[in-house]
Amino acid sequence: MAEGKCCGSGTIGLLLTVLVLALNVAGTFNAKWWEKGSGGNITDVHLFQNVDCDEDNRCNLDNENTEVWIRFVQGTSILCLVLTLSSLILQIFNIFALKFIFAAISGGFHIITAIAFMLQGFVLAGVYRKLSVSYWYHRNSYQDRSDVILRFQTLPMGLNLLSGFIASFAAVTMFVHNKWAMKAQLKRKYSLRN
Repeated sequence: MAEGKCCGSGTIGLLLTVLVLALNVAGTFNAKWWEKGSGGNITDVHLFQNVDCDEDNRCNLDNENTEVWIRFVQGTSILCLVLTLSSLILQIFNIFALKFIFAAISGGFHIITAIAFMLQGFVLAGVYRKLSVSYWYHRNSYQDRSDVILRFQTLPMGLNLLSGFIASFAAVTMFVHNKWAMKAQLKRKYSLRN
């Protein structure tokens, strides 16, 4: 019974890790799609409304602060991908070897990934809100922006927050997996001695 629970929770943790990885990749591609579709580098877009622009609706402003946040998002994306891939490998090892160190490190990676996802989600919410609002001003259009805000603010933040929650839950399943596995091993050793 313990072995069944152990293997079941380990499989759940593994599947959740794959889902986290898929969500992270989806969020990254969503950002890249917008950057490509905007016709230029994401840091060149008009990020603020109250800025004097010329007749061609081109605005000169200092994007240094925004660029720092964008670099932060890019860095956390790479960190999350590396940690998630590492956790996936460790979980595969843990299912076959049932070693505590594999489950412990994997769970730790999930916790770090969850925190990074949360921070990235809030940063994306702020940056993408500015980008989505200013996008239409940059194109000299005043149509409804609700779909853009939904796409460039709610979706990225939702993906990251959901990924963070799943990563946290997967960490718990890995620790439970390890607990059941250790009990099963101790019970097996005790029965062999007797």
